[in-house]
Amino acid sequence: MKSLTKDKVLSVIEVIKKKIHNFTYDDGSPYFEGRKPEEPEVVNSIRTEEIYNLAHSLLIKVYGTDSQVYYGFETQMSNYIDPNISHDTHDTLEIILGKLEYLKTEIELGLLQSLEQEISGEIYGDLLLMARSAIDNDAKDTAAVLCSAALEEATKKLAFLNDINIENKSLTEVTNALKTKGLIKGIQSKLFSTYISIRNKAAHADWNKIEQPDVKSMIAFTEEFIAKHF
Repeated sequence: MKSLTKDKVLSVIEVIKKKIHNFTYDDGSPYFEGRKPEEPEVVNSIRTEEIYNLAHSLLIKVYGTDSQVYYGFETQMSNYIDPNISHDTHDTLEIILGKLEYLKTEIELGLLQSLEQEISGEIYGDLLLMARSAIDNDAKDTAAVLCSAALEEATKKLAFLNDINIENKSLTEVTNALKTKGLIKGIQSKLFSTYISIRNKAAHADWNKIEQPDVKSMIAFTEEFIAKHF
């Protein structure tokens, strides 16, 4: 989920659902739920457009425009989107509610997180393949940069997926937060300090302070870390 935490997405879903529930039929009956809306409003095109745009934006941020979920939503909403076709507001809001409930269920079942972890693992795996190729060709400096990038991004992604704030945090701070949550422990915890040191040397181009065996060890460690968590 691009730049969104699970809690944030669930919070936005509830906001949109509340807005929908606060709409009423012209005769005063609440939409979809038996209880009285807290802030009842008569349905109008401007508010319906707001609801649609909020849901549309959320689905893009979570799934992207190439996903089947987004495509299905746009197909179902085709009557609403086309200004030349009349549409029923009740049907429009039901479609939006359906997609929001689907998204909420995927989050609660952990399906979105699993997919994001899998995709992230593939990206980091590609970086490690290049790092291993570089080290095999005695390009230790290139290998150190590639492996450092893979380890740092994987560490921060793991923290993000576990609702740890990573904004403006150093890799050491993120690692410590993961240790606190028990996601990094034992010998892995001690090795992280060593490899963060290598990452820092690579970031400052201190190539003479980086040894080839250490880079090989870092690559093996990062491969194991990614295989375990992604």
